[in-house]
Amino acid sequence: MNKRSLWGALLILIGVGFLCETLGVFDFSYALKTWWPLIFIAIGIIQLLTKSTSYFGGFIFIFIGTMLQLRELGILPFSFSEVFWPSVLILIGIKVILPKSTKSPLNGEISEDVLDHFVAFSGINSRSISRNFKGGSIFAAFGGVDVDLRDAGLSPEGAMLELTAAFGGIDVKVPENWNIVITGVPIFGGWEDKTRNKYNSQLNSNTPVLKIKCVAAFGGIEIKN
Repeated sequence: MNKRSLWGALLILIGVGFLCETLGVFDFSYALKTWWPLIFIAIGIIQLLTKSTSYFGGFIFIFIGTMLQLRELGILPFSFSEVFWPSVLILIGIKVILPKSTKSPLNGEISEDVLDHFVAFSGINSRSISRNFKGGSIFAAFGGVDVDLRDAGLSPEGAMLELTAAFGGIDVKVPENWNIVITGVPIFGGWEDKTRNKYNSQLNSNTPVLKIKCVAAFGGIEIKN
């Protein structure tokens, strides 16, 4: 099952729950107040099952959802904040240590064809000059990422760029002559398409497409020209 189908199934389950409440079958709102962290766990599982480039982002969502759920159920024998922040630092440390197939510089010009940006409690400001841009992944946790693609050249096969903002923000600038398709899911956050591409009638439907997938949880994502 692809990511689109999994997201659709999740929305159907939530819709069925509210419908059952309307019909008097059970109190879905009351259940949601207790089990709402499962949404974060579901997001993480979807990212892992669909072989997302942001595997680490999937684990982050599962971890946050699990901690929040244990707190809601009163299972944690200690304060949520006491275990949350140390655990986040451990996960970030693991991410930094793990080897990467490609490593993008943190700031300045980037010549690599695939982006691999991970930010935690800091920021990145970079500009791609790749002549064969193929996409990649950007993950911002408690930090910000600003990526400029206006000097890059899109791969003839197109590209896929996955953006995940968890308690952070991501800004991406794209050329006006690129075909852009943006999809996303806001979870207590939001993403916004400010590009003029959708209004540009001169764009050729046969040209390569940059597909951007956004997940914004307690964060924001903005794509603009």
